[in-house]
Amino acid sequence: MRLPATHCGIFALKPSLGRVPVYPPYMGRVAGPMTRTVSDAALFMNVLSRPDPRDFMSLPENNFDFSSGLDEIKINRLKIGFLPDMNAGLPVHPEVRAAAQAAAKALAKAGAAVEEMRSFLTPEMLDGMAQFFEARSYNDFMQMPAARQRKVLPFIASGAPGAPRASAAGTSCGPTRW
Repeated sequence: MRLPATHCGIFALKPSLGRVPVYPPYMGRVAGPMTRTVSDAALFMNVLSRPDPRDFMSLPENNFDFSSGLDEIKINRLKIGFLPDMNAGLPVHPEVRAAAQAAAKALAKAGAAVEEMRSFLTPEMLDGMAQFFEARSYNDFMQMPAARQRKVLPFIASGAPGAPRASAAGTSCGPTRW
């Protein structure tokens, strides 16, 4: 959720697993707010973080006000990690790199401690994650009734007649990318 938000120029918060219940429950899924402002996300979290008995991983109610203290944040007390390049996937577009570096410099000039970070992600790790989600998506798609499969966007369903290139267990199923 954080990456889609950054691609759209909005704020997102990825809370700890169970803080925002999801249905149906799934260990690999975390839900949280994507909003235009931090304040809106805090208000949204006050509602989203309530427990839900349908999610066995749902955390107990904590009566925490996510918006308390937001007005007291001092930029000179912030430590910000700046990740200029993931070093996996598509290369960073030069205009995007320049805009991100300018934002990091502006935050540092305003008093924040900005530290450049190295990506832990490798192309092999990214490929492994892609294979896992391809296998999961393929499995989900194949369990749908035909009428529901026809509602899936064509670019998503285009690989469905073939097998994914890996199963959830990591066993190769052939060269077709799903």
